[in-house]
Amino acid sequence: MSLGSKIKELRNSNGMTQKELSEKLNVTAQAVSRWESDEVEPSVGTIKQMATIFNVSTDELLGNETEPKIVEVEKIVEKPIVVEKPVMVEKDVVVEKPIQLHAVVGVCDYCKKPIYDNEEFIKDRHHGRGYSTEYLMHTDCGRTKVAIAKKQQAESNRRRLLLSIFLGILAFAISFGIFAFVATHSDDTATMFVVGSIFSVAMFTMVSCFILDNNFVFDLFEDIAGWSIHFPGIIFSFDLDGLKFLILMKLLFAVIGIIISVLAFIFALVLCGFLSLFTYPFALYKNIKNKD
Repeated sequence: MSLGSKIKELRNSNGMTQKELSEKLNVTAQAVSRWESDEVEPSVGTIKQMATIFNVSTDELLGNETEPKIVEVEKIVEKPIVVEKPVMVEKDVVVEKPIQLHAVVGVCDYCKKPIYDNEEFIKDRHHGRGYSTEYLMHTDCGRTKVAIAKKQQAESNRRRLLLSIFLGILAFAISFGIFAFVATHSDDTATMFVVGSIFSVAMFTMVSCFILDNNFVFDLFEDIAGWSIHFPGIIFSFDLDGLKFLILMKLLFAVIGIIISVLAFIFALVLCGFLSLFTYPFALYKNIKNKD
């Protein structure tokens, strides 16, 4: 008789169901069913527990032919082994315990791997002009992305600093060269040199502020230089004189618009150049100090 058949016979003779036997052994009923169908064999510790439950020896449970006297000795020796039950039961519980599945809450925007509900993750929403985007990210991926972004920002700041110095010196040289040429042909050479020096320094600081892009100077320049006016509509008669009048007024308005644009550009240049003299030290400090 096989071990599975013996277990089934002893279980039935003791009036137990598979579920009742599994509860005593701290395993699942499916495990008992698989033992009785000889699909798998129970562990040694489980066999000893069943022998104690059925009040038989392990040899009898395994189908070994033994003398009655030996059976009694086995029963006496087997009882102290019950002390090992917690250790063996813990092993059986781990083996038979079903795997707990976790739900997927989304996909990481950085590593593109699924995020489960038992993992730490970042959930945030990015708002743009007319749209809103929600993203999920593993916490570790978020730290990695921030570290990379800081490194890239530091490198970008370094490039901006070098470019601002180069273009600022170029703007200074061009401005100073123009004023030096004008000063040599002027009656008041000293005054022109002073004005040219101040203007050239202002061009250096203004261009540098533009390139550093961590201040308000460029936005202010763009707003002022873009000033314009809207001319009213023209009423004219639909004849030759009326068409001449229309063309003349259009040309006049175009010239006025150009003049206003030039004046706005010059005003923006002077104002932003003056303000950049005071803004540049802070922009330079911000670029060097706050690298990330």
